[in-house]
Amino acid sequence: EIFAGYYGQHLPAPAPYRSFVTWLADRDRHAAEKAWRAVLAGLDTPTLVGPPNRPRPGRRGVETIRMPAETSRAISELARSSHTTVNTVLQAAWAQLLIWLTGQHDVVFGTTVSGRPAEVPGSDSMVGLFINTVPVRAHITAHTTTTDLLDHMQTAHNDTLDHQHLALNDIHRITGHDQLFDTLFV
Repeated sequence: EIFAGYYGQHLPAPAPYRSFVTWLADRDRHAAEKAWRAVLAGLDTPTLVGPPNRPRPGRRGVETIRMPAETSRAISELARSSHTTVNTVLQAAWAQLLIWLTGQHDVVFGTTVSGRPAEVPGSDSMVGLFINTVPVRAHITAHTTTTDLLDHMQTAHNDTLDHQHLALNDIHRITGHDQLFDTLFV
């Protein structure tokens, strides 16, 4: 599209963003709140890795790590054998890191979702803000296996998939926490 515009070619008009806004207004807010309330029930403590009372905005960072092909294949095989996705395996690894960093056995972190509903015609070509950040929860005990953790995380994802449109501040309100996490897995 950039090159087409650069060369003066006419592009079709994108679908109106209003279609998405109408779709969003028609969502069952009660069902979304109920789903998030169920997934986050009993969460006592937010997962905050950064130092408390740090003035905001603070120093931010991005780390990029090149994964060896052998590790990548092993992660893919774990996902396949566990009937889940590579993303779920990586999120479980992130949860394990948070558990180690915080000493908590019930952790939450954020993840970004596209927010473009397939059932809205033309949403893939609309121009506007669609993304949302939603919480991901991982709870482990001394008896939790890797398979248990992956199953739990995949189930929670499936249970909230139709409710990822609910704004993060609304999810905070339902849980009674001003903040649930300070890390984001993208």
